[in-house]
Amino acid sequence: MKTKWFIIITAALFALAQFSRAQDMDSLTPVVVKTVPEAGTKNVPPGEYEIKVTFSKEMADGSWSWSSSWKDSTPESVGKPKYETDHKTCVMKVRLEAGKTYGYWLNSEKFHNFKDTQGHPAVPYLLVFHVSGTQDVTPVGKSQKSRLQFRLVADANDTAPAEMLDDPGSKQPLRICKEVLLDETAVANASMTISPDNKASVTVDFNEAGARRFAEITGANIGKRLAVVFDGKLLSAPTIRTVIHDKAIITGNFTATEVAETIAKIINAQKLKPAIGEKIER
Repeated sequence: MKTKWFIIITAALFALAQFSRAQDMDSLTPVVVKTVPEAGTKNVPPGEYEIKVTFSKEMADGSWSWSSSWKDSTPESVGKPKYETDHKTCVMKVRLEAGKTYGYWLNSEKFHNFKDTQGHPAVPYLLVFHVSGTQDVTPVGKSQKSRLQFRLVADANDTAPAEMLDDPGSKQPLRICKEVLLDETAVANASMTISPDNKASVTVDFNEAGARRFAEITGANIGKRLAVVFDGKLLSAPTIRTVIHDKAIITGNFTATEVAETIAKIINAQKLKPAIGEKIER
């Protein structure tokens, strides 16, 4: 009888010890608990930026695996990674290009140098994010201030930098975000049209890269208002109802002369010259 109870007590103590070890933080595999930017973010600002990854445990200093997710998926690094004083947050300073999507594997099947102080490798984590703005397609050595700009009208709770511009429709000032989502470098052609009721508008046809980017912008901001700004003047601010791909129609209180001048300025700013047989039609 005593032997039986001894076996039962021993088994219980062994199970308790196993349970305690299973709940011991030191024995658990580290995991990513926070990233800056968050995975899936679509509006990371371009320029120098600090990517931060925080783990659930203190990590081994000087050991990390920032791996590419696909070819050329990682930005240019500025200096070497480092851990903050909490020994849980690894910081990588990089230089981000506008309009690009980046991806990192933080540990992977092949690389697993993100380890805790006991040598346990962290669970692999995929960090993907998109940088706001458009990619620079201006030829090397040529730079110019954009004249035609597509921007968002700021929401009531939007804290992004903005400026007040007069809305030609309501005659009231609107808060327009300063971030330029698309400019004249995306334009392939611009033409003027006159409606049956003698109202003028400008049709802007995008090039391939511009059409792709405009579809991304409109698709991500359905329900918001898109401001069309030219030479610092708000031309219109329509509400985005659906994804728009290849062209944009700009309407406003134009005279035919104003429209013609607008078209000429856009084409001149883009350094486009009509080929033989092409013309701007009214």
